[in-house]
Amino acid sequence: MDNDTLKRFARAFDSLQTYLRSALTSRVGLFLVPFVFLLTLIGIPLAFFFWSSLWTTTPGFGGEVTLSGYETLLTHPDVHQTLWNTAILTIFGTLVALVIGISAVIFTLKMDLPRWVQSTVSALMIVQFLIPDFIQGLAWDFYLDPYGPINRILVLFPMINEPVVSANNIWTIAFIFGTHYAGLVYLLTSGAARSIPPQLEEMSLISGAGRRTIFARIDLPLIVPSLLVATVIVFVRGVQSFSLPLVLGLQNQVYTVASLMYLELSEFPVNFTFVGSLGVTILFVSLWLLAIQRRLVGSDARYETITGHGEHTDSFRYYHNNYFTVSFVLLLVIVYILPITMIFIGSLQRAWVGFRFEFVQWSLEGYRGLLFGTWTDVFQESLLNSAIVGVATGTLAIILGLIISYLSVKTDWGGGTVLGYLSYAPIAIPGIVLASALQWLILEYNDLLGFLYGSLIIIAIAFAAKFLVYGVRAANSSLRSIGSNLDEIARVSGANRSVLLREIYAPLIAPGLLAGFIIIVVDTTKSLSIPIILGGNQDMIVQSAIWYFISQGELNVAAAYSVLLISGVTLLYMLAYRLGFDLTSI
Repeated sequence: MDNDTLKRFARAFDSLQTYLRSALTSRVGLFLVPFVFLLTLIGIPLAFFFWSSLWTTTPGFGGEVTLSGYETLLTHPDVHQTLWNTAILTIFGTLVALVIGISAVIFTLKMDLPRWVQSTVSALMIVQFLIPDFIQGLAWDFYLDPYGPINRILVLFPMINEPVVSANNIWTIAFIFGTHYAGLVYLLTSGAARSIPPQLEEMSLISGAGRRTIFARIDLPLIVPSLLVATVIVFVRGVQSFSLPLVLGLQNQVYTVASLMYLELSEFPVNFTFVGSLGVTILFVSLWLLAIQRRLVGSDARYETITGHGEHTDSFRYYHNNYFTVSFVLLLVIVYILPITMIFIGSLQRAWVGFRFEFVQWSLEGYRGLLFGTWTDVFQESLLNSAIVGVATGTLAIILGLIISYLSVKTDWGGGTVLGYLSYAPIAIPGIVLASALQWLILEYNDLLGFLYGSLIIIAIAFAAKFLVYGVRAANSSLRSIGSNLDEIARVSGANRSVLLREIYAPLIAPGLLAGFIIIVVDTTKSLSIPIILGGNQDMIVQSAIWYFISQGELNVAAAYSVLLISGVTLLYMLAYRLGFDLTSI
């Protein structure tokens, strides 16, 4: 690069800095930063994707308008089975999540049990949700293997001569999905349960009401709004579910809409029209469900509850039921502890043979291969790449979230309200749809955008768009606690909006933003569709590396990597808990 080019680059950079400084001093300038980001990363690619569902070839090439993709969607029997599988996973999985999640709320907040027991169960519900669901899928594949512990126990019974349970059918996949998202139900409803004034329950108990009556007539009605929101969100995740059906269903040709999209994208030539119609279908269903969720939430987020002196904020623990206690603890052991234990056992077998101990070759080869052997380069590179993507995604999402939150919470300007609604849209967009839309757009304009494909840049930007809502929620919960008089004082002192955000708001809301940052970083290790479509086998991050090992049959290596990732997520949660960060408020 010659000196003239360097000088031109420096002048352009200075001009950009000057523009950003001036932009950040006005509401319109602040509005344009996240708006242009969302338009570029969400609006244009999705418009391109929708166009592809109506075009006989890739948009931009010769072709004509067609509805053949939607015709196949409505008439092909294999697609009907896929839609039925998606419905089973969504409905049955949501029911399982609600049952386990509500039971966990009762156990941790309403049962009269030692606090350490309830704290342990609470941590288990949260940590298992932070673990990527495709790792749980691998764990259940070991757990329900024909030679796994469950089938080995069942064949000991009379009249059972062969394995009877499998992880590779849609009902089991739906059950596993439900156990995973029970953690989300717990997170969303436990906050509402904690906020119930204990005086209501105490007075009811003194008045002679039974414990079940108290829960049914007082507690349940007060947590129903949060429960409805949780139901809709889990339902949306079910419609979009990709990782679990991919890991568990692919080998038995059990597909959901998202996993069928991935399979079609892997074919050559790609039927863009059909793939586009699949994506548009789950996109519209997700957006419709998001609209329901937003309507359920309503305007409750605009109000605050301020408690005075003497307020007792602890939950009233009034419920006693030994059968429920024992049953729920046994359920946790069966659906959480034992499957994760199977990951550890699988990582210690040279080749997975289940519980046929006469054939087991115990070995640390999986760990050695990652740390000191064949796969060390992949392991180190994927960890470094994940750290880069996580930090970049978290930083970008938090900055944009802070801008959106400031405009929507601290100003009466309509543009802030618009951004507030737009920031929730990406969460309704399935990861595979967003990734496919960006992939097609990049490949279509390869001369201009080709350098992005397979790079960490596009993965981080896509993640930032997808998880922007967490940055907004983190900033919202913190900004609402700051009085508006600070704005007035800053204006009187001559500070502009950029100074106000940087020097006053940022330090005060830093703990809340850091909690949001942690959630975003953890979530960048959970999404599988974005990195495997936009990254491929180049610049792999943690989840794409684990999927690569699974697809190559290196199950001991995949299990060893999963054990290390589970350990890291658990340590991160424990650190955040000790530092006082409330991850449940995001």
